[in-house]
Amino acid sequence: MVAEEIPITAELLRGIPLPQPDGDGDKETRGRALVVAGSVPVPGGALLAGIGVLRARAGKLQIATVASVAAHLGLALPEALVAGLAETPEGGIAAESAQVLAERASRCDTVL
Repeated sequence: MVAEEIPITAELLRGIPLPQPDGDGDKETRGRALVVAGSVPVPGGALLAGIGVLRARAGKLQIATVASVAAHLGLALPEALVAGLAETPEGGIAAESAQVLAERASRCDTVL
């Protein structure tokens, strides 16, 4: 069975407001997010996605990206855990990273 496609529109997003944490909450209560993004030619996508997740008030952020840019992202976003993944010769995330990503995703509330 194939799920019905729902187009993501501005109206749809306005109808699903982000949860607002209460004043007593801490990072443990605001959720864990995993961003899987970036490549050697375009590392900025992971950085921008990570910033967006933090602005949406996620409690803990992990970024999984190619190993050769992971340290740079870690410096740019010191509040995030940045994991370096195996990469293809072209600089993208290698398929062999799927198991590592599945394990990380299983410990998160959302994956981007």
